[in-house]
Amino acid sequence: MKKSGEIISGINFNQPQPQQAESNSQDVSEHAAQLVNLIFRELQGIFPAWKQAFADTETLNSAKRNWTKGFIENKILKVEQVRIGLNKARQASGDFIPSIGKFISWCNGDPEDFGLPKPQLAYREACQKAHELNPGQLNWSHQAVYSAARNTGFFELKSMPERDIFPVFERNYELICQQVMAGEPLQDIPKALTDETPKSIAEKNKAYHDVQQQKYLQQKGFDQLDNPREAMSEIYRMLGRK
Repeated sequence: MKKSGEIISGINFNQPQPQQAESNSQDVSEHAAQLVNLIFRELQGIFPAWKQAFADTETLNSAKRNWTKGFIENKILKVEQVRIGLNKARQASGDFIPSIGKFISWCNGDPEDFGLPKPQLAYREACQKAHELNPGQLNWSHQAVYSAARNTGFFELKSMPERDIFPVFERNYELICQQVMAGEPLQDIPKALTDETPKSIAEKNKAYHDVQQQKYLQQKGFDQLDNPREAMSEIYRMLGRK
């Protein structure tokens, strides 16, 4: 079987490429070349100074071969990826055609291009819905938010302080966003390595009530005392209880 570089060198970029099934390296190379032909036609209409980069047909075809190699190496082979890249090209300032590296970064897109909310907004939604009886049956802004919440733990989201649980959720959400942006099906992600051993339900409940107690003490102004037990004793004293 020919190597992809040998196949690319033999492609005539002046002619439209036939549609092929992506079953081997030749099919992939020809599909990538087809996308590059489409992209260059669009880029020539977007950037008026494109002729300054490609003075003749030989230079243009050489550039197309390099772009095709870049697409294959970076797995830019989907029309949706190209659509995102071209949308960003239309929003770019300047008259000159972008480099292959710049255009590939445009094709990879940003989370917002895939309808993914920013991490802080996703976290707020996860915390809010973690208090519901059946979070999995609710309408989520994006399936990735629900998946990140489920991987983080609904109990943890509603019971742990933000400073402790948000970094865990953010890490999970980032990994799941990468799956979405790569066009992969959402899968459970490996747990982050920690020094803590898994907690029992009783330990989780105690941690939850400890957090709620601390919040109550702060609201009532007793958190300045040495410890929660002393603060609760003071509350009982004020209530006339021993």
